[in-house]
Amino acid sequence: MAYDSVLINDIDNDWENANNWDGGVPATGETILIPEGDHVITEHVDQSGSVNDVTICVEEQFHGQIGTAAAPLKFGASSGSTLYYNGKRCQDFHVSCDLAAAYILDTHPDQASVSIEGGETTLLVVHGGQGLQLAASATCTTLIVDGRTAIVDIPTGNDIATLTILLGLAKMATSITATTGVINVMNGALELTGSSKTYAALNLYGSGALAELNCTGSTITLITAYAGVVDGRKSVVDDITITNATAYSGASLLYGKHIIETNAPTIYGATYSGYSAATIKTPQQAGPV
Repeated sequence: MAYDSVLINDIDNDWENANNWDGGVPATGETILIPEGDHVITEHVDQSGSVNDVTICVEEQFHGQIGTAAAPLKFGASSGSTLYYNGKRCQDFHVSCDLAAAYILDTHPDQASVSIEGGETTLLVVHGGQGLQLAASATCTTLIVDGRTAIVDIPTGNDIATLTILLGLAKMATSITATTGVINVMNGALELTGSSKTYAALNLYGSGALAELNCTGSTITLITAYAGVVDGRKSVVDDITITNATAYSGASLLYGKHIIETNAPTIYGATYSGYSAATIKTPQQAGPV
C-alpha cells in the first residue's frame, strides 16, 4: 500500500503542522500511515470541515496517542473513510467519523486503546484484542467478530443491524435495531447481557457456537440452532421470553426454569432442557437453506 502522508514527528501535538508529516498534512482521499513512535497528536484533529474519505493505517509499533474522548479524530464523508488498526502498543486512538469499513487487527492487551466515538460504520471487522471501545452513539450496519483473541463489548445504545461471530466473544447489551436484524454465531461465543432488549433472530451454526442468555426482561423472537448450545441457565428470574425456537441434531437448548417460552420449541433430535411440552420430530441434520 502506498502512503500519501506519514506521521514522522511530534514537534508539537498539532495535526495541521506540516513539519509533523512526510508528504504534508493529510488531504481528502489520501492514505495516512501512523507508524512506530510515541507521537501525541491532540490538536486540530477535527478535520471534518475540509478532509473527506481517507484511509488510516495504524501500525503495530505505534505507542502514542491520537485524539481524545472529548476531541476525537474526525473526517468528513461522501463515501466514508477506512481504518486499518493494528496498534497493539497504542495507548489511545480516538476516531469519530463515518467509516465505510474498519478492520481491527489487534489492540493493546490491557486497556481500551481504540475508541470509535461516533459516526456510522458500515462494516466493522474485529480480528483480535479486547481493547476496542464502541461509544453508545456509534452505529454499525454489520459487525463481524473473527479471531480467537477477539472480545468485543457492545454497550447499550449502539445501533447494529447484523452481528456475526465466527470466532471470539461478543458481549451484547444492546438490541439488534432492525426488525429483520440477525445474530449469527458460527464457532464463537455470544453473551446477551442487555436489559429489556429485543432480538429478532438468533442463529447458531457451528459445533463450537455458544449463546448465553442473561438479558433480563428481553425478548428473542426466533432461535434456530443447527449446532452449538443456547444456555439460559444464568437467568435467575422468569423474564426472558423466547417466542419460537427450533433445534436440530447436535444442538442443545438448555433453558432451565426461568425462560418464558411463548410457543413450544420444535426439536429434531437435539438436547432440550426446559419446561414446555416440546414438539419432537424425527431427528435430522439440518443447515440453512
